Amino acid sequence: MALLVGILKRKADRTDENFRLNAIIQAELTERQQAEETLRQSEEKFRQFTENISEVFWMTDPHKNQMIYISPAYESIWGRSCAALYTSARDWADAIHPEDRQRVWEAATAKQASGDYDEVYRIVRPDGSVRWIHDRAFPVKDHTGQVYRIAGNAEDITSRKRMEDELRRSEEKFAKAFRNSPDTIIMTDIEEGRIIDVNEAFCHRTGFNREEAIGKTTLELNLWMSEKDREQFIT
Repeated sequence: MALLVGILKRKADRTDENFRLNAIIQAELTERQQAEETLRQSEEKFRQFTENISEVFWMTDPHKNQMIYISPAYESIWGRSCAALYTSARDWADAIHPEDRQRVWEAATAKQASGDYDEVYRIVRPDGSVRWIHDRAFPVKDHTGQVYRIAGNAEDITSRKRMEDELRRSEEKFAKAFRNSPDTIIMTDIEEGRIIDVNEAFCHRTGFNREEAIGKTTLELNLWMSEKDREQFIT
């Protein structure tokens, strides 16, 4: 009788142990499923948010080197299909201007997972036109703190770059005209009359070189008979 009781007790103990193991496994599975569902919902919200935005939002799987999402704006900016990019992530690199490609590829490889990726580069569309892109990326971590996605956004800054180039050319033209003008020209601070720059004609007529003149006031260089003369000229 005692033997039978012992056998039944051991069976009961094993049953309790199996029950506890099953409970632990079930809890872990439930936790994982909840985490996966949370991530899925997060990605779905990301997709919905980016559908109608002019910037390109993208997301990759860094472990598979695979594009898992690219917003529709990619097609209008790059002039290439999203489908081609899903097939091969290399399609993105192939579109980068040859002079920028190596730099950008190295930056993407080294910096995207750390969140330090922030690059400006050119792309060449299939029609041969060139666009300027500002591309940034940041890591997305799962519930364990591991990077499981790389997300980013790319903005078409072509118009801004053109404006910057036009401004630069305008400044270069002004500088050339300023330097070569036969008239004496100085640029000063309105309030104090401190000289910012002078042209060659000024140096020739006054005997001061640029280093001597810049930072001084027109009064300190005796360019006015009095402060009153300067004020009357300005007003």
